[in-house]
Amino acid sequence: MAATDPTTQAQQATLLSVGEVAEKLGIPASTLRTWERRYELGPSARSAGGHRRYDAADVERLQRMHLLVDSGLGPAAAARAAISGDPMERTEGADAFADAVIAATRAYDAEGLRTLFVRKLEDLGTIRAWTDHIAPSMRRVGEEWYRGSVGVDGEHLVSDALHTALRARLASRRTKGQDHRPVLLACAEDEHHVLPLLALQCALADQEIGCHMLGQRTPFSAIAGMTIRLEPAAVFLWASIVHFDGSALASVLDAATDRTDVLLGGPGWSVEGGTHVADLQAAVDAVQQAIARHPVGA
Repeated sequence: MAATDPTTQAQQATLLSVGEVAEKLGIPASTLRTWERRYELGPSARSAGGHRRYDAADVERLQRMHLLVDSGLGPAAAARAAISGDPMERTEGADAFADAVIAATRAYDAEGLRTLFVRKLEDLGTIRAWTDHIAPSMRRVGEEWYRGSVGVDGEHLVSDALHTALRARLASRRTKGQDHRPVLLACAEDEHHVLPLLALQCALADQEIGCHMLGQRTPFSAIAGMTIRLEPAAVFLWASIVHFDGSALASVLDAATDRTDVLLGGPGWSVEGGTHVADLQAAVDAVQQAIARHPVGA
């Protein structure tokens, strides 16, 4: 019987399973599988028995990825840097991004606007992209409209481009086989600004949390009825302007039992009841906490 090559034995000994790599990096195995599926950061070696395993180079790339994501870089940009070995990419500041959005809006460059939003979402992830760049740029568009340097047609153009970019990101993040109680998203009854709600839906999808989206101008009676039928872990309602009194929310609060958290986002809420959240990160955190508090079957 031929002796086993000691070099081969040493190489085999350094190969790691997904569970071993997850433990080494201190992250869930599901995260590694997501990085493999979305960014091609999977194992490249095989064990003697033919099972896929991570070699030392694979683990080094994953360590870079983990460090870059922890530093705040979006997963897509972090993956490109981890694979290429290049330093972490620098991204333009909020003012420069807003300038680019305004310039594309004035030029009626719909494709340019979509590209700006898609790339920023991909590079930074939904929460950072929205909080640090997209939301400030949309406020700038509103200020320019108020001054008269951007018309209502331009405002609609940029809103449509952002809507398309968010929908595209959501489509690429859809997950199957949800193991948590439902999450329900809706605008207040007369609210027509749906973009912040789409941003939350995308941010939750980044965390592999699926939602039922009722969207803009949904009657409170319909939201209450859906709450009774679904018994969701959380109902999130968005309002950008104050346009109703506290009694308008009562039907939803009554429909939500102690198994459902009612979360309120946006500056339009001046009523008692529910839990008010300040920003996109807080909304995602609150939904995750609601899912943890109200598990399936509880």
